[in-house]
Amino acid sequence: TTNYYVAAHSDNSPFCYSLTRVPLSVLVKPLPLLGTASVAPSPICLGQSTTLTYSPVTCATNIGFQETYNPANWTLAQVNSNGSVDVTGAPASISMTSSNGLIGSGQTNYSITVPCSGNITFDWNYSSIDGAIYDYPQYFINGGTPVIFAGYDIFGATAQNGTATIAVSAGDIITLQAYSSDNFGGSCVTVISNFVAPTTTPTQFVNWFDAATAGNYIGSGTTLVYTPNTSGTMTYYAEVLDINCTNPTRVATNLLTVNALPNVVVSPTSTTICSGASTNLSATGALTYAWSPGTATGSPIIVSPANTTIYSVVGTSSNGCTNSSSVNVFVNPAPTLGTATASPASFCLGASTSLSYAVPSGP
Repeated sequence: TTNYYVAAHSDNSPFCYSLTRVPLSVLVKPLPLLGTASVAPSPICLGQSTTLTYSPVTCATNIGFQETYNPANWTLAQVNSNGSVDVTGAPASISMTSSNGLIGSGQTNYSITVPCSGNITFDWNYSSIDGAIYDYPQYFINGGTPVIFAGYDIFGATAQNGTATIAVSAGDIITLQAYSSDNFGGSCVTVISNFVAPTTTPTQFVNWFDAATAGNYIGSGTTLVYTPNTSGTMTYYAEVLDINCTNPTRVATNLLTVNALPNVVVSPTSTTICSGASTNLSATGALTYAWSPGTATGSPIIVSPANTTIYSVVGTSSNGCTNSSSVNVFVNPAPTLGTATASPASFCLGASTSLSYAVPSGP
């Protein structure tokens, strides 16, 4: 959030500005973080499908006491303590004050659940009118043993500063504590600033395109099953958005190779034979061929069907892609035979006979 201030002046007095400026706050929301995109399987054959996958970044960085770590999300718990946590400096800083004026030790605990694994880092600035050994800052995780802030010296000065780095896991409860061992002699004040902590990313949504900018929209979702309509090599791009913003930079997949199908051509395109005869069928355009009906492979093949038959051939290219073609082989039936006679059937050399053929009845 950035604060601006507007001063007004009249057209009649351009050099006279209002003594009071009008505040204006501008909230600049972050762009969604970019994950990775992939396409598999690759290569594929034209007509086959592949899956586009976007893997989002699950953890992000929260800067300052805002959003996930807004003071409203922390819990203040006092144990024999009248200390306090001043959050008026948030999101830039908070100020923790230890207890004073009671009997025994006192704890001012400020706790929050960490949603993502990583490191919490912050600068701390300590001051006290009591001795450094009596009142000091520390932290603990999940109710464990308290740890004094890194760099703090309990035998040191009443004004100290340093930087703490704390490793946390998702689901941990971290507690910052202003501790007083005696509740006497004055409080300590620890200002925590430059706070950085892991947080989850907002839910992301994905639109897919075939170009890094503009291009054609091809679908949506973190996974998309897609069937390319052309062969060649291509890259797809995930456009990432959340409830606030769209990141103008699209995430590219790995290269997808789409192999063309072989152009299988059969010759002849059709043919007619007589019953009992055979014919040659040939195919081109692929590396290997498998014919049906039957189990014939290669090219050419010889077929002798008893009836009119459609022969299909599946051709496979060197990259494993297949295509098919077919041919009609028409079979004409052999004619039905009639009867032939000679009259007379027996005669002397030099004489004549009459030969006749009787055509059978029916179609």
